[in-house]
Amino acid sequence: MIRRTSPLSSNMPLRACAALALLLAVLLPPCARAADWSLYAGIWDYGVSGAISDQGYLVSLDSNGGVKVNPQAQLLLHYDYRGGWWPDLSVGYAHLGGTGTQLATGSYQIGGITVISGKTALQGGINFNDYDISLDWRLLCRPHLRIEAGLEAKYLDGHADIVGTTTENLIIIPYGPPQVQETLLSLHQTVPLLHLRAEASVWSRLSLEFSGGFIAYEGDHAGELRAVADLHLWKPLFITAGYQEQVYKVKDNPYIIDARIDGPTLGITIDTP
Repeated sequence: MIRRTSPLSSNMPLRACAALALLLAVLLPPCARAADWSLYAGIWDYGVSGAISDQGYLVSLDSNGGVKVNPQAQLLLHYDYRGGWWPDLSVGYAHLGGTGTQLATGSYQIGGITVISGKTALQGGINFNDYDISLDWRLLCRPHLRIEAGLEAKYLDGHADIVGTTTENLIIIPYGPPQVQETLLSLHQTVPLLHLRAEASVWSRLSLEFSGGFIAYEGDHAGELRAVADLHLWKPLFITAGYQEQVYKVKDNPYIIDARIDGPTLGITIDTP
């Protein structure tokens, strides 16, 4: 088994994000409003697309091609500070992953695994926890609209792997034990993102929320998008429904993990002013 660690983060983008945070803290005005917090707990029913590749050869991570995923629980906490120069704080957690198997249609080497056409079953998968924290400073604050910008730190803890199982056949009957080879790519990285957040009240019982972040550096990139609607049931409960997407491209020569995870999200939000 081959183990590798992906260098997804770098000191240069971290220094750039820290400098931008200091600039925003000095220049942006506070929004005079009472502090409040909200907690979202729900389910993200996502699909996975993309691949793990090695010098042109790849193992698919596409849900439509056999990769299986299950809806996962998600938690998001947001806190609005009282005026001053302090930013709003958001923290979140989600478990992400998917795995599937396909029969090789060619003979080649990938990740140290010898692949034989028609005899090797390739299993590709990703499995990691996504923790994030963001600090957002208010750019615009109106009775029915608020826009914020800031920084997000995302910590990815998990792995991607490729497993090759080769079975020899005598005519059509398998003989001998199967040969199993595995390549494991560890993900234990902190990724800084530039972050944007907006909220709009469109009706006394309905509000819309958008948030997103992105960074690209030396061929790697990571990004996320979340757009939801909050329907007020009774104080302090809301039904929250919408769409969420995350993208990752990680290069660790000769490997490339390129994955998109997206789908609907549904849950309950507790909002306490």
